[in-house]
Amino acid sequence: YSDARPPFSERMAIKEVGVLCAKTNCPVNLLHLSSIDAVEAGKETVAENPKLNILLEATLHHLGLSNETKYGRLGKVNPPIREREHVDALWEAVINDDIKTVVSDHACATKKIKEGDLWTSLAGFGGTEVTFPVLLTEGYRRRGVSLQRIAELTSYNPAVYHGLYPKKGTIAVGSDADLAIIDLDKE
Repeated sequence: YSDARPPFSERMAIKEVGVLCAKTNCPVNLLHLSSIDAVEAGKETVAENPKLNILLEATLHHLGLSNETKYGRLGKVNPPIREREHVDALWEAVINDDIKTVVSDHACATKKIKEGDLWTSLAGFGGTEVTFPVLLTEGYRRRGVSLQRIAELTSYNPAVYHGLYPKKGTIAVGSDADLAIIDLDKE
């Protein structure tokens, strides 16, 4: 599936969006980045349009999965799961603050709708429940991403970029009390 949607196709799509946002002065959310090509094209688009609000976003499944494991149709998602080198590049972009938000892209799919062959099986799978396990295991424990940075990626930055701050994205009087309490000593 990844071969049918190669990383360079992400670069082409992002470059096209870059032309459109430059002409329209429109803010853009470059979402679901899954490859080195996508990250590089996103960074180039941001650099070429410094006055525009251009957000680079990754999903937890592109940060937590690689196609070294054979998931079969259960792992079909758009953009596709890629090789480990792409996963590492996404994490580097998270650590370097190029990627500003991480989302679950929760698209719950039963095994029934995953039936069929590669082309008739629907793309997508659930993920909200593993957002913090992935970020804490792969980010915090494995790569040293701070807990503050994880809060920025999942709460503060999305609230700011989508115009919801300070109602969301902070712990303050008058803000919604959306909290996650996590015991780092438990698996």
